[in-house]
Amino acid sequence: IGVFAIISLCTNMALYSGDIRLNQMIVMVLKTAFFIMLALSWTDFLNMIFKGFHTAGIVAATGNTSGLDLWSPSALISQGDRLTSELGAAVWSQKFEVTSLHTLILSGMAWLIIKICFFWMAFTLMLTKIEFAIFGAITMILMPFGMLRWTETYFNKCVNGVFHFGIKMMVLHFIFGILSLNADKFTWMSKNAAAVGTSLSAGDVANQIALYLLTALLVWQ
Repeated sequence: IGVFAIISLCTNMALYSGDIRLNQMIVMVLKTAFFIMLALSWTDFLNMIFKGFHTAGIVAATGNTSGLDLWSPSALISQGDRLTSELGAAVWSQKFEVTSLHTLILSGMAWLIIKICFFWMAFTLMLTKIEFAIFGAITMILMPFGMLRWTETYFNKCVNGVFHFGIKMMVLHFIFGILSLNADKFTWMSKNAAAVGTSLSAGDVANQIALYLLTALLVWQ
């Protein structure tokens, strides 16, 4: 950063014409100090941005931070496994009466669709986190180029990318928070999935299919 600051100063033609003013020197000193501070604290800034957007999404949806550990890629996969295992156990151990073939087929469809939906949501969240991490690393690498007026656009685009994927992650967690609130009104959805019980009906299964399928579509969009 210091070397690029010197290059930036030396390529300022006003320096050689004698027109350079004190305010230009002050701006250069402040800009250099800011970039050095940013480089030394970049890991802390990334953690604050990451946790801040993550928390903001959950709080915006639920009003509290109780679900922060629930919505991670691995937790989403585990949640889908718990939901489908409860559904499978309910069907095959006949916890509820399978009165017709269409109810059994609907349950099988629900098992497959819920698995796919939770896998897709976990994949999307993981991809967003990877994109955030990549842009965070690239921003650190290109930080010195922000000192030069010819290359500062690359640094600016990287910073935009960090916030872009941070906001995308916030929106994803907001959707997951809404999913949690709505799923609690039906059945199954909690940190430790409750037993399905004996009251499961075809309507309950259809509600679950619609809920997770629409949520997966929102995540994709």
